[in-house]
Formats: sequence, structure tokens, C-alpha cells
Amino acid sequence: MDGDRIVAVGPAEAVTAPPGAETIDLSESTVLPGMIDCHTHLMLGFGDDLDEQYPEPPLYQTLKCVPHLRQDIRAGITTIRNPSERSFRAAAVRHAVERGLIPGPRILAGMRGIRATHGWGQNAFGFDGVESLRQAIRENIAAGADVIKIYATGENFRDTATVAYFTRDEIQACVDEAHRVGLRVAAHAHGGPGLRDCLEAGVDTIEHGTRISEADVDLFLRRGATLVATFNPTCTRPSWCRAARRSSCGASRSPRTMCAASSLRPCARA
Repeated sequence: MDGDRIVAVGPAEAVTAPPGAETIDLSESTVLPGMIDCHTHLMLGFGDDLDEQYPEPPLYQTLKCVPHLRQDIRAGITTIRNPSERSFRAAAVRHAVERGLIPGPRILAGMRGIRATHGWGQNAFGFDGVESLRQAIRENIAAGADVIKIYATGENFRDTATVAYFTRDEIQACVDEAHRVGLRVAAHAHGGPGLRDCLEAGVDTIEHGTRISEADVDLFLRRGATLVATFNPTCTRPSWCRAARRSSCGASRSPRTMCAASSLRPCARA
């Protein structure tokens, strides 16, 4: 290792330690690489009311990140992808971790989530129309976004999982604006026309995807998109769990098409 980076891995006869290097004997231990949680929300904890629009004061929301980050790093998670919050505060938290002010994994932060005014998105603000969405994405980029997240469909627990809230042109505008500066677009989408519009528009990752069909899987493969499957203890209805299993099995037809995530904080530590 050199500082906080692993620079070489291999058997002792192939990797030579430099003079004066400290040797740590882990021959009696199991060593794992750092894990990556591809979808989590630093300011949302298990047990929070998902119908509330973040009732806590903004400062309290930010302070909640400290124990969440500590628990993640102790569990062996060294990188987290935090695709959306209801503010730009994730940038400050990311900066605090990078400066060593608080312990935690590397953070890929998505800033504000972007939804339609009448759409779902607890971690999002509403925007309507192509120009309004372009402006919102530019503001996220200016605030330091590592990824752009849009909310294309509703939720299972609201029985709106296949309801499409954005038009195809609106989704395309989001993708074009993000890709123009090299950022990827993540879309909250469970299934139905909204999910298919996202894939056709060039969205890079579909978050959740619990209602995808076989035809959707074929579209994933043709477009080169990735399904970020989120498994968490709020999946209590049998129909939701069956849907999640179907989506996971379908996406696994291509080893490059699926990755796993927690979605809610404690799941990463289960």
C-alpha cells in the first residue's frame, strides 16, 4: 500500500515490499476488497415516514449523515453512490469526508433529485418542461453533482410504480444536458412506459426496476443500460418481493447489466 491506495497485489514471491515497509500479518484472517453501495440516501434512515417530505430541520438532516457514514465504513463499504437528496448538502458532506473532517467512504453525490411537479420523489423537487429541467440540471452540475437523478415513475407502496410522470422529450432533455458535460443519468423507474422512455432516451442506470418485463430486459441489453437493484426490509408485500426477484433474474441474463444496492441505510449493514 501507498498511503490509502493498494498499488500491488500478489503472492510474496511476486510482490516485493519496499525497504522499511510495515508488514501486517493477516494470514489468519479473511481480507475483502472494499464494497460499493450503488444506491443509498445519506439523509434518509430506516423508520422514516416515506410520506413525509423530510420533517427534520436541514441541519439535523446533515448531522444524520455522520453516524450513517461511520457505520458504512465500519461495515467495509468504501464507496457509496448517493444519487439524490432534497438539497445540495451532500456536496458539503462529501467535502468533509475528503478533508478527513468526518470518517466515511468515498461519496458519489447526486445533489437534488429531479421530478415532475405532480410526480413522486421524496428526495426531489418538481420541475416541468424541457427548459425548466435543463436549468435544474445545470444548477445541480454547478453545485458539484457526480451524477444526475430523475424520478420517472411512482412507487410500489403508492400503487404508482408504472405511472410515467415525465414526457419522453423531458427525459431526453435531461439525458442530453447531463451527457453534454460527461455526467451519467440515473432514473428512479420501476416499470411501464416511463422505464422504457428512460432506456430509449439513453439513461445510464435504472434504479429499482421491480416491474420490468422480458421485453424491458431486451431493451436494457440493446441500450447498454444498467439495473441498480435495491433490496431493503421495506419490501414487505409479497407482490413487491416477487417483482424484485423477477427483475433480478431477468437482468442477470447479462453480467454487465445489474448491480446491487441497499436503498435505505441499515440495509448496507444487514
